[in-house]
Amino acid sequence: MNALGFITCCMGRLRFLKRTLGAIAGQAGCSVVVVDYSCPDGAGEWVDAAYPGVRVVREPGHATYNQCRARNLGARAASAEWLCFIDADILLAPTFTSAVLPLLEPGHYYRAEPLDDAGTWGTFLCRKADFERVGGFDEVFQGWGDADVDFYEALERGGVKRRSYPASLLQHLPHDDDERVRHYENKDRWQNCSINRLYRMIKSHIVRLRGSDLTLAEREYFYRVAVGNVTAAVADGQARQLTLKLGDAATMPGGWSLGCSLTYRYEPPGAEGR
Repeated sequence: MNALGFITCCMGRLRFLKRTLGAIAGQAGCSVVVVDYSCPDGAGEWVDAAYPGVRVVREPGHATYNQCRARNLGARAASAEWLCFIDADILLAPTFTSAVLPLLEPGHYYRAEPLDDAGTWGTFLCRKADFERVGGFDEVFQGWGDADVDFYEALERGGVKRRSYPASLLQHLPHDDDERVRHYENKDRWQNCSINRLYRMIKSHIVRLRGSDLTLAEREYFYRVAVGNVTAAVADGQARQLTLKLGDAATMPGGWSLGCSLTYRYEPPGAEGR
C-alpha cells in the first residue's frame, strides 16, 4: 500500500489535466486516481493512453458536475493510507511529497498555508480512515462553493485537527468564471456560493445543537430551503431574513424538535461586491 494517494477529478478540464497530471504521477512512491466524471473531452481515455499506471474511475451519464460525488468515488477507489485531493488545475512542485510526507501524523488533516489563493483551498490531505469515518463529502451540495469547508468542519467535529503545509508547493492555473461554472446548472458563481454557504451554516448549527449528523432527507430539505431563500432575495434585489423554527417538530423532516429558532440574513451583493 502506498502511503499517499492522489485523487483528481475531471469534467471538461482535460486541457488542465494535460498540464498537471505529469507532476502528480511523477511523485515518488504514490498512487493516483483520476475520476472521469462524464468528461466530454474523454479524460479517461487520454489518461489510459498517456499514464497507464494511473487508475481511472469512470462515472458516465451526467450532464452537470457534482464535485462531492466525484471525490467520493475517487476516495473509494484509492488504497493509500493518506489521501490528497487535488483539482485538475493545480500544478504540484516536484518536491511536494518529499516535503509533505514527513509532516503527516494521525489525528490531523493538512491544508496549504498561507491561504492567499482561493484556487488552492480544496487541495488537502487526510487519512482515508478519517475520510470514511465522517462520511466523505456531502453530495447534496450543488455547483461551486463551500463543500470543502463543510468537509473540514466535519473532520474537526470528529476530532481531526488542522495543520498546514507550504502553499508554495502548489500553483493554481488561472481561468475565468465561465470555465469554472461551465458544467454547473447555476452559472452565477456567487449566487451558487451563497446558497451553499447558507446550507452549510444551517447544517453545521443543527448538527452542533442536536449532537448528531443530518440524514440525507434532512440535508436535501435544508438545501431546498437555502436555494429558495437566496433565489428569492436575488429576484427581489433585497435582503431577506430566514427563521427556522426548530421548536416545532411538525415542520421538521423526521419530526424532531430542538426548542429554539435559527435566524439568518442574506443580502444580495451589488455588481461591485462581486
